[in-house]
Amino acid sequence: MKIQKMISLDYETAEIAKRIPNFSAWIRGQLRSHRNQSENRDGILANNARKLEGTLDWSTGKLLWHLEQCSEDEIKALLGILKNAV
Repeated sequence: MKIQKMISLDYETAEIAKRIPNFSAWIRGQLRSHRNQSENRDGILANNARKLEGTLDWSTGKLLWHLEQCSEDEIKALLGILKNAV
């Protein structure tokens, strides 16, 4: 089933769209790519959580409890460490 979805383009993006032979197919491909990247990210995060649980011997609940006790700056620092480790 096809559903129509209207998008608005400015002059610059309209000019780019003109040069794409099948713009609708290209958009569908971009949306699927975006979905796949999100799914891959979710899988990586889930895998990292399992590794943390195994390494620390903590449940997800205990890990979340400890994170909730952290300040915003501490969480940002932890996220920076995790991003650089991936």
